[in-house]
Amino acid sequence: MSAVDSGSGFVSVTPERLFDTRDGEVRSPAGFESYLEFTTFVEGWVMNVTVTDPAEPGFLTAYPCGQPRPNASNVNYVKGQTVPNLVVAKPGYANRVCFYTHGETHFIADLMGWFIADLSMVAFAPDGFDAG
Repeated sequence: MSAVDSGSGFVSVTPERLFDTRDGEVRSPAGFESYLEFTTFVEGWVMNVTVTDPAEPGFLTAYPCGQPRPNASNVNYVKGQTVPNLVVAKPGYANRVCFYTHGETHFIADLMGWFIADLSMVAFAPDGFDAG
């Protein structure tokens, strides 16, 4: 299922669905905030995150749980639009990655790979300061 790219510290995998809110997990209510949290035991996830069927404009952010949500987004969307984006997310508190969405929508995350724990992944806040 996976292969380590020699010397890179990155493990690529055949894409695997982490979650799909169309399957009944969560659909964020209009105008409200919604969160999903997932546990990982790797240094950082690489995912394709897709927003689909939004009822209103909004945005989605993936970030380390237990840390303040960054003032940035991974996916921006408008009503009726389907938008994918490649996202690298470092786990935070209790090895958890948080997903925040503002605006009524469904979203999907497909795992593409991860960074091995031996390597140090450094995440930066949107303003360029070290967040980690």
